[in-house]
Amino acid sequence: MTQQQPEKTLFIVIIRYLVALDTILEIRPAHVDFLKKHYSDGTFIVSGPQIPRTGGVILAKAINRHALLSILKNDPFCVNNYAEYQIFEFTINMCCNELKDFFQKL
Repeated sequence: MTQQQPEKTLFIVIIRYLVALDTILEIRPAHVDFLKKHYSDGTFIVSGPQIPRTGGVILAKAINRHALLSILKNDPFCVNNYAEYQIFEFTINMCCNELKDFFQKL
């Protein structure tokens, strides 16, 4: 069952690797530190690798697309030109009951 939600804007970031996975794995610890920083500041909500492992996905909240782009420019994957990013902005207008309280707090 779904619940009506107040409208909230979120971003889905699709990361596509531009280099071999071995190269990605070498810099992954710095990327994880980047992710942790933005989990701490409340920007990132959930993230993980794609299956198959050709990139990753981040669900994020930000003031606007420009602010999110400014953050993503500091990802070691971006700094080293190891990945490219596609951003989808969307408005939440419904969610499952289990997430209602979470999304109301955003």
